Amino acid sequence: MKHNEQRLKQLRQKFLEFGISGYIIPSSNEYQSECAPKYARRLEYITGFSGSYGIAIITLNKAILLTDGRYLIQASNQVDLEQFQIMNIKDILTTDWCSIISSDTDTIIGYDPYLFNLRSINYFQQLKLKTISPNLIDLIWNNQPSKPSTNAWIYSIDYAGQTIQDKISKLFIELKNKNVDGYFITDSTSICWLLNLRAYDTEFTPLMLSYAYLDCKNQSVYLFTNLERLNQSVKQHLNQGYQTIKLYSETDINVILKQITNKILVSESCPIGFLSAINNKQVVKQQHDLCSTMKACKNQVEIATAKQCHINDAVAVCEFFAWLDDIVTQHKLESINITEYSLSEMLTSFRKKQPNYICNSFDSICGFNENSAIIHYQPTNQSAKLIKGDGILLVDSGGQYLGGTTDITRTIVIGQATKLQKQRYTLILKGHISLLNSVFPCGTVGSNLDVIARRNLWHHGLDYPHGTGHGVSNCLSVHEGPQSIGQYNNDVALVDGMILSNEPGYYEEGKYGIRIENLMFVKNSKYEGFLEFESLTLVPYCTDLILTSLLTNEEKEYIHHYYQRINNQVKPLLSDKAKFWIEKHVSMNI
Repeated sequence: MKHNEQRLKQLRQKFLEFGISGYIIPSSNEYQSECAPKYARRLEYITGFSGSYGIAIITLNKAILLTDGRYLIQASNQVDLEQFQIMNIKDILTTDWCSIISSDTDTIIGYDPYLFNLRSINYFQQLKLKTISPNLIDLIWNNQPSKPSTNAWIYSIDYAGQTIQDKISKLFIELKNKNVDGYFITDSTSICWLLNLRAYDTEFTPLMLSYAYLDCKNQSVYLFTNLERLNQSVKQHLNQGYQTIKLYSETDINVILKQITNKILVSESCPIGFLSAINNKQVVKQQHDLCSTMKACKNQVEIATAKQCHINDAVAVCEFFAWLDDIVTQHKLESINITEYSLSEMLTSFRKKQPNYICNSFDSICGFNENSAIIHYQPTNQSAKLIKGDGILLVDSGGQYLGGTTDITRTIVIGQATKLQKQRYTLILKGHISLLNSVFPCGTVGSNLDVIARRNLWHHGLDYPHGTGHGVSNCLSVHEGPQSIGQYNNDVALVDGMILSNEPGYYEEGKYGIRIENLMFVKNSKYEGFLEFESLTLVPYCTDLILTSLLTNEEKEYIHHYYQRINNQVKPLLSDKAKFWIEKHVSMNI
């Protein structure tokens, strides 16, 4: 749906009232959650763009949408190009913003200080900036959804593997080592992890929107959230065996912050609005949220429950592809009018049957032919393409379970594939396997490994415009930091217990896209001082797209071993139809 021009007009009418000539709207929200609550999807409201990353800059006579390579095609399809200019943020990192936005050097650009941190707003340092509160989009948004506040629930030690008392104690030790008196946490996922709590405030992440402050001197924790969401059992959970967890409404947060006179630690992602509320000059900034680093390293219980979740998820995915394969082989596709959207819904129905399923971990990406080339394509019931004729089908999906979060991409062919498509798929598979088979020294960062997944494509002059791997949480965000595998420098070393994705791809705009994704975890190698990966995902690759002549003996050996794991761990749990589908794929002659 194209953007409503009237909304731009309403926003610009606010400029005079607040003494500005422009306004910046990011995709971020006050709680730094990856999946924004519906009320906080301000960028989508003003632009029509629904991608997870973007920034709009609106002036009196210009409207610019910035995003990255993952979303450029999607943005051009969703945004009114008569109103907005779309730019790749990668191409303008060093561009003079003043010349792009306005020739008038006195132009003042406003922004919401609770949606930006010092690093993100520094990107626009060439402009004359002014903090604006309240948020201007909120002022013009008719029928804006209300802020969610669902009931909090306890995330059992059976899945967390560690008590909140242990986590808080370790965090206080870290803070003591950093010689600070307090720690302000603004990332809701970190707070949910720290307190072993979850809720349903966002669509795809079992998140409780909140803030927290740790007072080192008094060994106290302040939790800021809607107190009505905390029942008696949750309150008892929060205060078992620990000195003090004080409960406050979010409306009290700035009052408490202004009372702090000690040295306080904040992460680099702390919103500017909160920094200005802290009434002292002893703010110590750290690049990464301390909790995020601790959260990224899964304990033995979390790895064990993640393994079980991925077995259950594999059952759902295999049942889905077996169901689809049966329809295709019986030539029923055209008679029952299956669309990309109905496929996504069917896959969700299979996941819902699995033990401990909570919800999907993101909006399923299901693209056929040209839509598979849109990296984060999301079909709707109204716009979904009919699955008809020969073509490439890319399905990227995942689930939230008690005990883990899944994310898997499989690309298959409906009908016949071209030799070029098979070659592209096999090159991607080779990179995917090479990364999974990597052995690397302790201290290695993700950017050191990225080339391993790309090099087979590079040898043919091909590449993909996204990272190779992102961190994944345990029943929280499907995209988790600080660990990642990509071309950009990342100073976070991969360590035992981290879960990451492995998802190389290739995209031919307007024709087709291919991506293969497994989740994997880091573990100690048999060689002292070295690490390696183990795959969590257990679903066969697409037999019909593999050119075995391009595979090395080592790659063939890996596939044999991988399929043996599928036969042993997943196949016994499948229906007869899905077992037949598995046998057809894992018995391929390699």
